[in-house]
Amino acid sequence: MMKRAVMLLLGLSLMVGCGSVTSNELEGRWQSDKDKTLEYIQTSGLQLTKGQSDFVDKIFGKLTFDVREKDVTISWTDGSLPTETKSYTYTNQGNVYTVTIDGKDYIYTIEDDCMWVSVDEFNDDMREYFCRVE
Repeated sequence: MMKRAVMLLLGLSLMVGCGSVTSNELEGRWQSDKDKTLEYIQTSGLQLTKGQSDFVDKIFGKLTFDVREKDVTISWTDGSLPTETKSYTYTNQGNVYTVTIDGKDYIYTIEDDCMWVSVDEFNDDMREYFCRVE
């Protein structure tokens, strides 16, 4: 009974904490998910060229975003590129976020604890998935 009361209070405090303030669901740490991206490629029927397949194998799964209230830190898990911190702005309609970094818009769609973005190097049908790790 005590455990249930504690859980109820915790749930209520989380709801009150959210209040009427718009929540930025992007906040947190996101890791490129190569397996989920490859699964999407296979189930969508996308046909990749050899160069695109090599790009997927070489790059996907290594990018991490650490999104905070006003900035995002972009890093590579293998250290192949320098870590950068950039300011960003966003707007959203439900689970679809338009994020602007350095004047360029990126559209992220959140699905459960993952999100996806179209990959410019391919076409509008290609997605890279990122899953929340923190």
